[in-house]
Amino acid sequence: MDTTLRVDHVFQQGNEADITERSLDSLVKACTDGVNVAVLGIGTSRSNKQEYLFQRVRDVSIASAVFDALSSTLDNKQRTINAQGKKASFSWTVTMTFAEFYEERISNLLASLGRSNTSEDLCIEDDELTGRTIRGLTEVGPIASLSNFNQLLETGRRARSTMSGVYGSASEFSSAVLRMNVTQQYTPADGPSQQLVSVFDVYDLPATDRLDKPANVVRLTEGPLLNKALLALKDVVDNAARISNNVGAKEPSGSYCVPYEESVVTQLLRESIGGNCVTLGIIFVVPGDYPGTRATIELGRSLAQIHNFPLVNSEMLRGLLRRQHRELAYFRSLPTSTAGESANSDVYVQKAHQLEGKYTQETWEKQLLREEKEKLALSVSELKLKYQELFNNEIGLRKELLTCEQDKLALSKAFVEFQIQANEQLQAFDNEKFELQNKLIQAEQMVLEIQDDDSKKAAQIQDLCKKMDDMVREKKTMSEEMVLVQKHASVVEQTREKESKKNQQLSLELVVLVNQKQAHQVEMEAMSARLLSAHKELDEERRTNAMLTHENETLKSLKSAPDVQVDAMKKEVMKMELEMERTQLQLRTLKVEKEKEMAEAIQEKLIQIERLEKAVEIEKLNASNTKTSLEFRVERLEMDLGKANDDNRDLNALLKTKIQEHEELVLLNEQLAHENQSQVDEFRLKLTILSSREEKSASLSEVIHTYQSREKSLRQQLAATQHRLHRLLLQQFSAASSSDASQEPLTERLTELDETIKSLRDKLSSSEQQLVLELEKQTSLALTISQLEQQNAKLVREKEQLGDDARRMQEKKSTMSNGQPDQYLEMKRMQDQLLQQIAEVKRLTMLKQALRKAPAESPTITASPERPSLERPAAQQSDLNREVDEIVRALTNDKQILEKKLEEQKMHFNRALEDVERRCAELLTQNVMLKEENQIMQRHVKVCICLRSFMEVPTSFGNMHLTWLMDSRIWLNGCTDNDR
Repeated sequence: MDTTLRVDHVFQQGNEADITERSLDSLVKACTDGVNVAVLGIGTSRSNKQEYLFQRVRDVSIASAVFDALSSTLDNKQRTINAQGKKASFSWTVTMTFAEFYEERISNLLASLGRSNTSEDLCIEDDELTGRTIRGLTEVGPIASLSNFNQLLETGRRARSTMSGVYGSASEFSSAVLRMNVTQQYTPADGPSQQLVSVFDVYDLPATDRLDKPANVVRLTEGPLLNKALLALKDVVDNAARISNNVGAKEPSGSYCVPYEESVVTQLLRESIGGNCVTLGIIFVVPGDYPGTRATIELGRSLAQIHNFPLVNSEMLRGLLRRQHRELAYFRSLPTSTAGESANSDVYVQKAHQLEGKYTQETWEKQLLREEKEKLALSVSELKLKYQELFNNEIGLRKELLTCEQDKLALSKAFVEFQIQANEQLQAFDNEKFELQNKLIQAEQMVLEIQDDDSKKAAQIQDLCKKMDDMVREKKTMSEEMVLVQKHASVVEQTREKESKKNQQLSLELVVLVNQKQAHQVEMEAMSARLLSAHKELDEERRTNAMLTHENETLKSLKSAPDVQVDAMKKEVMKMELEMERTQLQLRTLKVEKEKEMAEAIQEKLIQIERLEKAVEIEKLNASNTKTSLEFRVERLEMDLGKANDDNRDLNALLKTKIQEHEELVLLNEQLAHENQSQVDEFRLKLTILSSREEKSASLSEVIHTYQSREKSLRQQLAATQHRLHRLLLQQFSAASSSDASQEPLTERLTELDETIKSLRDKLSSSEQQLVLELEKQTSLALTISQLEQQNAKLVREKEQLGDDARRMQEKKSTMSNGQPDQYLEMKRMQDQLLQQIAEVKRLTMLKQALRKAPAESPTITASPERPSLERPAAQQSDLNREVDEIVRALTNDKQILEKKLEEQKMHFNRALEDVERRCAELLTQNVMLKEENQIMQRHVKVCICLRSFMEVPTSFGNMHLTWLMDSRIWLNGCTDNDR
């Protein structure tokens, strides 16, 4: 059997109009064609199916939508027939009945509109045309419009029972049926009249909450009548589905009988379930109600398997139905048993007892199976809870793992940056080493110049030390100023925040006051204009009154005139008095009108004031809402400021620690400077001591070895300090990056201070490098000076020996000049040779100095052809060359060793970098795999939860229609086209 579910459409935001368009239009068309139609509303008590079927939700209900579609379709049909002009007429009427079923009792919901019948007078009987009907129900009609139908529907809905009992409200157990009887009368021009009668039923079936429990348990706990309709409906639907499946599979169906007579509701549903009717089932499903949803869908699955046999209610069909009804009445009137059947009664009784035994045994087994099923459901729910806990724990662990991996990535990035900086430092170190080698070669050429510049260099070193002390003092003062600036900045920020808050409040109040002031000014200007106009009119009336009084006085003064004039004047006076009275009356009327206008204006002003007060109250509410939102924002900003202040405190603590470390470094630098100075002095002493020794090469190698060891120790200390400074800079960068963006001025100041610190550190490092270079230069110069002093001492001793020899020769010459001319000539020749040797020594010393000044221009020295070569100066030159070659070899060996170490460090760093990159790639792949596994697990859990209750729902609807409503908004409509 196919257990899949097919739907035709999914409504994401469904309403009654969509359901009418998708599902009910075809049913309405079938009803107008003369076919009986029924709509079954199935769902739990939480699904609000009663409201969607009968109550006006969003100005329309399903019943109202059906009536509207029926009336519009019949009106269109009437217009088309009447517009043909062949003397054909068409008319239609719709009447309705509304009944409720509760505890097997029928209630007439429209009893207030007609003859009131008690529940004993209402009963279900067979009808020749519509099958089963309720006798004695109030039938209201014909219904002319949709408003009348809605009024009748609201009257019936209010009459439904809403009492609550021990086991819940009556709406959970009651059911209702709204029947619309459609009668169509068609009279053609050349034939007898035809009549089509059809029925459109809307059923509100009992709530399906109790279907997830065993029927025996429900009957025992809640009574036999309360859920009788629901349990009978379940039995009817299941048996009808089995019969339909057996008919489709060509199997005998005599073993199943549909128990329509078990309940009043199922008796009325005889034609709707498996009879002459087109039936649409609307299943209302609510999220979060797993047992009720499962029971509802199981009922809908069975309902979808039932086959109906809808036919048009024509004259021929009505005749056949009358004939069948009379035959059934005849067969029912026959006696129930005959004499021939009495012999088999015992056999039937035995079979009945056997069947009852089997039934009790099967019910007991079903009860046991249901209990086991409930236990399994409980265990499954417990396992689901445990799985959810494990899933949540796994998610938490994966989040922690992700954070750890992110930290590792950050560390790897920092390590890569550190490696890059280390490589840069190594390159700088190589460059410095090359420069030092060049400078060492140049230092050998600057021996004579350094002898003159020793005092200057010492003075420069002292000046540098003084500058370093001044820089340390400036740094201390800058740190103190930084602390003061930070305090001042915090105070300024607090005052600025307070002033900004006050300014915001004052600006809001000022805007409100300005608006009120403008409105009042406009009103005052209008009132003042009206008052000015009224005052002007009163002034004019007073002037006219004064003029009249003045004329009256003049007339009184002329009273002593003749009688004729007196009579005339009396007449005129009377006229004037009448005119004055008229004017006074006019003034009074004007005053009354002005007072009325003023009263009306005052009333209008009061109304306007009330409106303004209401508007002010609304604005106050809006202002209070905005105030609450602003207070919430202010609280968040205060929290952010608190965090920022904490970050500032941390930064201040870091700055203090950095300042302390910088001071410690300065002290270490000073100590190193003093140690270097002491070592320079020690080297000088050693050089002077070694210069006095006879073994020159051993002393020179010892001095070079001590210098190299000291150089290595100094370089190690320099690397350690640079590493420490780099680590501090990284900490400062991380702390600065974690600070809040709202502290931009403070961060700018911190960056400026860091830049100044960096510049000071650069100056300090440059000064240290200069000191190291100067020390190296001084040591090399001291070595060369000691060598030259030794050579000079040798030359001086040789010169003294030569002078002594010359003096002795002179004495011999003076003694032998008297009688030995040959000896004299020989002595003279020897003296000349000695003088030539002295000149040669002087020339060699001058050439050596020239070679030290410009070794590149004259790398080799050749003797002039005019000068004879002497053996002793050449031997001295070769000794010097050998010593220089040995020094160069030692330096090249040291250079090679340092290059090997540098290459080893580079290889080590490259290996570490490759390991870090490999680890980062592995972590990234693990992160991606974990994300995919998490998504798969979430989808699997959702699918398991959603499909566990839907895995057994079939799609073979037959002649039934199934509509889903998810959360009273999502509608799914599935139907087949072989309904008719």
